[in-house]
Amino acid sequence: MKKQIMMKAAFAATWICSTPLISMADVKVEQSPLEIGSYIDLGQVVNGGISDPANPISPDGSVLQRTAVYLNQSTTVADRLSIRIGVGGLFYYAFPENPNNATSRSLRFGPGVGQAQGIYKFGDVENPSWTVQFGYFPYKYNPDAKNLGEYLLRDGTYPGYEVTGTAGWSFMNSALYMASGVKTRGNFLDGKLTADLNLFIERDIEPNHDISPSLVVNFKPNNVLDLGFGGEYAHGISFTPSVLKGSQYLISGDSVVERNAGIDSGSRFTFQGIKLMARASINLGAVLNNPLIGDNGLKLYGEAALLGVKNYPLYYSKMIERLPIMVGLNLPTFNFFDVLSVEYEYRKWGFLNSTGQLVDNNMPYWDISLSDVNSGTMDKKAINAQDNKWSVYGKKTIVKGVAIYAQAASDWARGIDQNNVLTRLSVTQKPSQWYYLFRLEFGI
Repeated sequence: MKKQIMMKAAFAATWICSTPLISMADVKVEQSPLEIGSYIDLGQVVNGGISDPANPISPDGSVLQRTAVYLNQSTTVADRLSIRIGVGGLFYYAFPENPNNATSRSLRFGPGVGQAQGIYKFGDVENPSWTVQFGYFPYKYNPDAKNLGEYLLRDGTYPGYEVTGTAGWSFMNSALYMASGVKTRGNFLDGKLTADLNLFIERDIEPNHDISPSLVVNFKPNNVLDLGFGGEYAHGISFTPSVLKGSQYLISGDSVVERNAGIDSGSRFTFQGIKLMARASINLGAVLNNPLIGDNGLKLYGEAALLGVKNYPLYYSKMIERLPIMVGLNLPTFNFFDVLSVEYEYRKWGFLNSTGQLVDNNMPYWDISLSDVNSGTMDKKAINAQDNKWSVYGKKTIVKGVAIYAQAASDWARGIDQNNVLTRLSVTQKPSQWYYLFRLEFGI
């Protein structure tokens, strides 16, 4: 009997291996030309703040220089399934550089995957009613944001810290979120209304590995008005629920106490929470219909987000301190620049925008001790200096395949230190601290 079972299993395995799961003989496969490109960044921190208290090196005068290369390949199967793969590498330096440590000043190279995704279309392939996107891919819900904004997915909840760029790897052209997971999009009203239902796996905002469901709705009835709304249940699905809640401090009634103060019961802070977002843009250039201004040469746009709906005592007691607001304007350049925009952000901060407690101890608190908060010994001047941020961005296409970018900003960009860890504080903390950056990009 055992011998017969083994013979049947061997026959089944042979049949499965010799029979293709999908016959590709009659399937239409189209491969797009290989995209090859590179860019060179060069800039400098004119005035900066200490970005890592554990390594207090002044970044003033630090050179921002990086070189990237990338290859992208796209293939379409049966007009419905698109497969996109992108690989590349980055030559970079640790930031901040330590004048007394040669290792921190050496050139480094980091290979990486820019995207690895599939997109499947349902319905009409030219105007699909529904699409499913899965894998690792860039996700951008605010098409107007150049640097600031994009709060919903790339910023924290508790603590509601902010970042710009992509986890320290890029300071420019990275007002987006690198998603890992599944995005489903429904198209309605002939594409004027879209709804994205996302299940993204946390990979930058600790604790990692959690799944954060989100819904983003965009409505563009015409070329003048563009609206967007969204919400995310950050860390809503967790494989390790115990990691979500910090045990250092406990909530006892309306107060916060240290766990070792003799109180072992009570509710605790948590990374988990609901974030909300709203955005809008008005394209005056489309109304004026002037070729010297262009289709997007006079566009006013903005975005606001509530990074955590629920209040908690002491650290998260004021909703206004979790409400960043960004406004931007595309300036008319009379066709000299492709785009020239200015952006401004206001947020009333209650604590330093630091990820120290999060990175070092995996706790959902701001990077300051409870005793310092209660005693009022916080550096309120430094905290208040964070309230205002600004950014100027421009792009000019020289010839097809060659473009120059420029950016000057006092934003939330962070560096990658010599241990390949994102710095606890941003490079610039107050409006008078800023950097500039130029990029030459070319590709075919």
